[in-house]
Amino acid sequence: MTTAGVVLISAVLALLIIGIPIAVALGAASMFAIQFIPRISELVIVQKLFTSVDSFCLMAIPFFMMVGELMMQGGISRCLVNLIQLFLGKLRGSLAYISVVCIFWGNLCLFSGYNCRDRRHHVS
Repeated sequence: MTTAGVVLISAVLALLIIGIPIAVALGAASMFAIQFIPRISELVIVQKLFTSVDSFCLMAIPFFMMVGELMMQGGISRCLVNLIQLFLGKLRGSLAYISVVCIFWGNLCLFSGYNCRDRRHHVS
């Protein structure tokens, strides 16, 4: 194992032992371990960081979380659950039916995880 690998693993373990959250520990240890690789310039590191975060699908995650929170605070999600229970509440396995209907609805709206991957190549 290289020096950078040993430094990375030991830094992650040390940060986790002292109680740092996992995401922060991984990021900080990675930045620390990169300093032990002499062949990589700072410009390459910045470019790799930017291109890994510059994704159309990654931009959607915080917006979905925000919309979910707005639906919870506004009471829309409770109304939707009550509506589904009204139609399918007496059926056994109604959660499976709801999942299948949501999958078909997503396909009718032309959205899936594969569409995110495909749109990345079409956006200029």
